[in-house]
Amino acid sequence: MFYITRLQFMLLAVIVFSVSFAIAQQQSDSSDAPSKAASAKSASSEAGAEAQIVAPKGMVYIPEGSFLMGCSPGDSRCSKDEKPAHQVAVEGFFMDATMATNEQYRQCVKSGKCEALPDNGCIRFSGSHWTSSGSVSKEYKRKESPVVCASWRQAASYCQHQGKRLPTEAEWEYAARGGTTGPFYAEVDEIAWSSSSGEMTHPVGRKEPNAYGLYDMLGNANEWCADWFDENYYSLSPSDNPKGPDSGRERVRRGGSSADMTYVLRASSRQGSAPDNRDVFTGFRCAQSVPKKTGSPATTQEKSSDSESQADEDQNMVRVPGGTFMMGCPVDDAECFPFEKPAHSVSIAGFWMDKTPVTQSQYHYVMGANPSHFSGCADCPVEMVNWNDAQNYCARVGKRLPTEAQWEFAARAGAAGGRYAELDEVAWYAGNSSDKTHPVAQKQPNAYGLYDMRGNVWEWCADWYAEDYYSHSPSNNPKGPKTGRSRVIKGGSWHNNPKGVRAVSRTGCDPVQRGAELGFRCVRDGQSAGN
Repeated sequence: MFYITRLQFMLLAVIVFSVSFAIAQQQSDSSDAPSKAASAKSASSEAGAEAQIVAPKGMVYIPEGSFLMGCSPGDSRCSKDEKPAHQVAVEGFFMDATMATNEQYRQCVKSGKCEALPDNGCIRFSGSHWTSSGSVSKEYKRKESPVVCASWRQAASYCQHQGKRLPTEAEWEYAARGGTTGPFYAEVDEIAWSSSSGEMTHPVGRKEPNAYGLYDMLGNANEWCADWFDENYYSLSPSDNPKGPDSGRERVRRGGSSADMTYVLRASSRQGSAPDNRDVFTGFRCAQSVPKKTGSPATTQEKSSDSESQADEDQNMVRVPGGTFMMGCPVDDAECFPFEKPAHSVSIAGFWMDKTPVTQSQYHYVMGANPSHFSGCADCPVEMVNWNDAQNYCARVGKRLPTEAQWEFAARAGAAGGRYAELDEVAWYAGNSSDKTHPVAQKQPNAYGLYDMRGNVWEWCADWYAEDYYSHSPSNNPKGPKTGRSRVIKGGSWHNNPKGVRAVSRTGCDPVQRGAELGFRCVRDGQSAGN
């Protein structure tokens, strides 16, 4: 029998109340509105050509793709060496989620594989001048801060002893952008330590990650790249997996540091530095190529030229065909909220979607932890995950979060209404949940074979949230507003009444919020020849 203490009950009540209050601020009918999760850390494969890939511990999988490298469109702050912007294709690879830390480097030295980094010879600012003599301030040596004072050779050697390598400059910028095209992949103060933070390095992973789950790609410390530096290289760079000039006098550094003004902390900003330079504002992170052989511990399956059969091998995903549907409030639904209107025609390209919300066992296997409030149920949806947690998980397994349009199209599965089936047959909600989550796939699936699209847990989507977005949404593959303060969640949860668990139910949630009603599932791009 399950017992709950008075303290546990009060804690859960406080959690649920805080979430309900937050939603009440957004929705005029709080008694029937979809409840936000209880309050309490765009990756895609090309046409399904890459199977599910699980990154090694501490690393993130960066899927293959192409991007515009160099000066971002409309950026007037670019220097000569950031031009011309040019199209570059990059193969998939793994990258450390954070820069190498002092503690990680100390362990390498302790094992006898890495050289010690003496203070003498490390350049830093002292009073009114730069110096390379004396002791480096202990603030730079905190265990979780990025290791600095390492030369290019020492950084490359560390990565080699880890079975990794330094990233190429093209890999670094592609990963840093995380699918974005602007100078910064998010608001600078949310993602980067700059000169306004005291001109001191800070523990890694304290700012928000980018869409791939990478931390501190801008600011904190410059990062060594594998390439030789040439300010004119972009005018003659190859378009496929460029590796820089064959020789040179300086190596590439990227990302800027906590000693730099924010205009330096742009995704395209680059500089060269002598390979033997050692200073307190230069660190590094490692990359790793994706093993090509079946049976590698880093991958669950081998790449295949047959994209459709490859995706079929992932028994946890369902093929969602492309199509057009009326998104938003059906005309005959009297229970809709204003932010679910107007109904509008949307066309979606085919994609693959997880059959169920990500479970506690799946999340623990990939992330090494289970944050769930309703823990101890391996097949229940993982919850107490924020948007960044969800995005990071999906990126690590070579997938991404669905767009809001993809989610609703998949949930409806061809149904015209906002409910697609009798509620008790398909959903865990306030009327039958006993105030908790339940193992996934215990209710009936929809017509596409997707389970728990209504109820059990709210599901994070990739989009920023705006109440009036439907009034000006594009008709083809909409991806939500360009910016915002909250992210879309869909589908309702175990805590909601019937009105809150419709396929059209939507609301916004702070991307850093975690709750016992918040879960997610992932998608992967790809469509068959018939679409």
